[in-house]
Amino acid sequence: MADEEEYLISYSNLKSNIIKYQREFANKKKLDEFYKNPYKGFPLCLPVGIKYFNYKKAIFFKIDKKKFSKKIF
Repeated sequence: MADEEEYLISYSNLKSNIIKYQREFANKKKLDEFYKNPYKGFPLCLPVGIKYFNYKKAIFFKIDKKKFSKKIF
């Protein structure tokens, strides 16, 4: 399975309410919520450029890798 197809599975899981603390891919505000509440687990984020998604209404943000690794791992 290609990495891009993996995001389709994640999207399907989000929309099927299988993921307890998320209903859509995380935005900056939601990511900060996961930082403050690590019991919520690993946030699902969508990278730029996955061919199966429409980014016309997307709000882009960068994730600080060091902060992410300290807060999530």
